[in-house]
Amino acid sequence: MAIEHQFNSFELTNATANLGRLGQTFRLGFKVRCSAKYTMAEVAAYLWGNLPWSLAEYGLPYAILDSYECKPEDENERTVFTGSATYKQSDFSGQATFVEFSYNKYDEVLWKARNVHGKEVAVVNSAGDRFEDPLKETYQRKVIRISKCYPLSISPVWFDQFRDTVNLNNIMIADTAIPRRAGIIRECVPVIQVVSRVEYSWRFNIEIEVKNPNEPCPTWDRDILDCGYYILRPMEGPPNPEPVNNTFFRTINGYQYHRIRAVTYDEMGKPEPSETPILLDGHGGKLEDCSPGNEVYLRFQTKDATAWEELKLPRTMWEVLFVG
Repeated sequence: MAIEHQFNSFELTNATANLGRLGQTFRLGFKVRCSAKYTMAEVAAYLWGNLPWSLAEYGLPYAILDSYECKPEDENERTVFTGSATYKQSDFSGQATFVEFSYNKYDEVLWKARNVHGKEVAVVNSAGDRFEDPLKETYQRKVIRISKCYPLSISPVWFDQFRDTVNLNNIMIADTAIPRRAGIIRECVPVIQVVSRVEYSWRFNIEIEVKNPNEPCPTWDRDILDCGYYILRPMEGPPNPEPVNNTFFRTINGYQYHRIRAVTYDEMGKPEPSETPILLDGHGGKLEDCSPGNEVYLRFQTKDATAWEELKLPRTMWEVLFVG
């Protein structure tokens, strides 16, 4: 037994426009001829394997088969069937880039703020002490979720290098300016995207959180209060070419220092080892002015930085709407 088909009509049945994108529906008419009686199940199985998955031959590679139907011209003979297939195109939606915005909220303790005259001051009471209940401010951080397709030839392992990293350089993503180290990729999850019956791609869902520039630390670096039980005092004499680091000495940038236990004074003025960490000045010495607001914080980069430019994320919303 043999079976064959031929197409006898092709037409556009529906078209819609939205934000510059054109969605279209096409109908492809066909006729199936059989050398003997065939059941509908057999014809349907034949059509599934032989109908084109897309209308690439008609110059519409992104019009994908949505549904099809057919029926015999003569119920008794069941050798000739007529039907049609519906193809839907959502303007390259299979390859389009999607962007979504939201915000996360965080409460931060304010150690400094501006007074009524616009001058930056420490947040203290009229006696110069910290408030028992610290002043807090709610900051909103923008979250950008991007869904973008990449060629299947790119291994998903390649994307692992970007997960949980900050941006190495200043970058513009979806009309959002992200200063160096101010953004972090929270998620980078791949899924298989079906483009056609024989063509696939990776669709990666990427989530980026951007620090608020008004936060005390506007990047994803960490600020730690400089304090400890020991202070450093420079050693006299020429520097020792051999670095020494032990209980009593430290070598920093080629210079050697005495490592001395910090002391405090009791009510009688007698020095004694400090039982609590003392504030340091950022250079290993004791902070002379310990009034609130003069504390020194040391900044550490705890997140790796990568060049996000390699991800080719949309720089503007124009690229999202009209380029895909």
